[in-house]
Amino acid sequence: MLTNAITSDFDTPDCEFFSMFESFDDPVFAIDPEGTIIYANNGYASRLSKHPKECLGTNVYEQLSSFFRIPEIAEQKKKIFDEALRTRKHLTFDDERDGKIQRHNLYPLRFFDNDETKLLVIVQDLARQKLRDHDVTAGMAILDAVVDTIPASVIVVDSGMRLVGWNRFSRETINGKSDKEMIGIIPFDRVHPDDLKKVLYEVFYSVLNFGIEETAEFRMRHRSESDYKWATLRARRIIVEEQPFVIAVVTEITELKNAELEREKLQAQLQQSQKMELLGQLAGGIAHDFNNALTAILGNAELVLQQLGSTVQMAENIRDIHLAASHSADLVRKLLAFARKQVTQPEVIVLDNEIETLLPMIRRLIGEHIRIDWYPGGAGIRVCIDPSQIDQIITNLCINSRDAITGNGIITIATTSLTVSKEESRSGHPCTTPGEYVRLTVSDTGCGIDKQTLPHIFEPFFTTKEIGKGTGLGLSMIYGMLQQNSSFIHCTTEPGSGTTFDLYLPRFSGVYNEPVQVTGVTPLNHQNRTVMLVEDEPFIIKILCELLETNGFNVLSATEAEVALQMAKHYAGQIDLLVTDVMLTGMNGVQLAQELQCSNQHMKVLFMSGYAFETIGQHGMFKEGVDFIQKPFGIDEFMSLVHRAILASPS
Repeated sequence: MLTNAITSDFDTPDCEFFSMFESFDDPVFAIDPEGTIIYANNGYASRLSKHPKECLGTNVYEQLSSFFRIPEIAEQKKKIFDEALRTRKHLTFDDERDGKIQRHNLYPLRFFDNDETKLLVIVQDLARQKLRDHDVTAGMAILDAVVDTIPASVIVVDSGMRLVGWNRFSRETINGKSDKEMIGIIPFDRVHPDDLKKVLYEVFYSVLNFGIEETAEFRMRHRSESDYKWATLRARRIIVEEQPFVIAVVTEITELKNAELEREKLQAQLQQSQKMELLGQLAGGIAHDFNNALTAILGNAELVLQQLGSTVQMAENIRDIHLAASHSADLVRKLLAFARKQVTQPEVIVLDNEIETLLPMIRRLIGEHIRIDWYPGGAGIRVCIDPSQIDQIITNLCINSRDAITGNGIITIATTSLTVSKEESRSGHPCTTPGEYVRLTVSDTGCGIDKQTLPHIFEPFFTTKEIGKGTGLGLSMIYGMLQQNSSFIHCTTEPGSGTTFDLYLPRFSGVYNEPVQVTGVTPLNHQNRTVMLVEDEPFIIKILCELLETNGFNVLSATEAEVALQMAKHYAGQIDLLVTDVMLTGMNGVQLAQELQCSNQHMKVLFMSGYAFETIGQHGMFKEGVDFIQKPFGIDEFMSLVHRAILASPS
């Protein structure tokens, strides 16, 4: 609606300013201070039975006299026109003609290039306006009915943050009150205390004061329920009778939010798994190169010690070198376990029996101030795993528990069988693969782990222990071993309330045969026995050649598999033993062994590697006549395996 004087930069009767009224059904005209009509639309001209252009230049006061026929009434109307021109205020007057009530709205106009005030007059048919008002009322009733069918809360809040409007969903589902009880309530009483500041200040007050539209997610209670549900709201400001209000639509999103939180949890697990996998690859690569170097250090140290004897002064220094290298080799073995690249020899074992055999040693390690409670699952539960790995896993977990306990405490070890369904494996269970499992639980009454530390506990070299009291490889080693055996681990902890590790190992359900123990006799000499040695590290070839030749073997050495094949092709004798690194450039050690055994059917194989990759297992090479030695190794360990392999080989 136009109010007070309207300023325009148009000054001609046919300008764009007046053209906006051409489509009006109501009569519209404009006059100058003398009452001369300077513009008329079709609605006004039709009242005079004229064309709009024919109205221009005529005097409106003369027309008023003919309209009202009574001079006093026409003069009264003229005074209202004059007052509007003089005061430049919007004025109105009503009159009745032919039984119809019409309202004249007078709007003063003033153009930039002329200080003269003109009047714009819009004539309304009040009977038609009432009909329009009735249509609006009917439309509002329809709108109210539509809003009441919305399955979300629609509320209107005043500047005092009191409820002044609502729909049926808000009244019945959210508040559970009558319309009378709804008036003036504070809707924010239902908002979770942690979300109240955001909803009240960052949303409603911002919308109310700045007129911007805001959205937010928050938690709220329904009716008299104590549990909070997730909701989202969208709010904007409306002005009613010059008073600001906030209208908001609130929709429950609990199921969507739970699904989103679950997706975020799974995404975090995936990222953690990917990070651990990358760390494992890095650890495996470092360990491979380091093991090659340690093999040379340990071998040379042992050879020198044998040649010098224990009485030589520098022998003590060399023993220190050997001890330090052995300690480094132990650290590398833990890295390989984390990287899942450590060669293992799985066996079917009765898990409870293995743990009971280990308990006496565990009790000596942790001390008398800590009690161990042991709850076996019974029923001869079997798993297929390298027994040494089970020993390392339980020992490391118990040592960690010991370090977490101040004073007296309890460590609980328990086993039980369980089945993980597909639904459980997909809904956040630690076992992401369904199946039959044995759960090994180790829990303590120690200090627990805080939320900041928990995500990092399986990372290599991460430790909360003081310098010199831990390498940070214990839990990472356990993680790697379990991954290597298609097993899972889950940690639950609270600071001050202890820690529980649940390990899930696949339960063995196949046919079990007791292993047969075989003892052998070491041969007295190895003359006329030929060993082919294939290793791409020159310093390892040097020391092993020297060692084998010292023990009476005929040695053929090569740094590449292809060269070894050519040497074997031109060698007239029988190759009794192949000692080869698994990782070779070009053809790997497994493929080399298969090629050589085609022409040397009785040849035995001893694999060695800084780390062993899955190719050995994929090709089924752990069978009778095939052995493996993990780098780094000592010369006694190496020669023991060589003797065993040669003993099994026909003369």
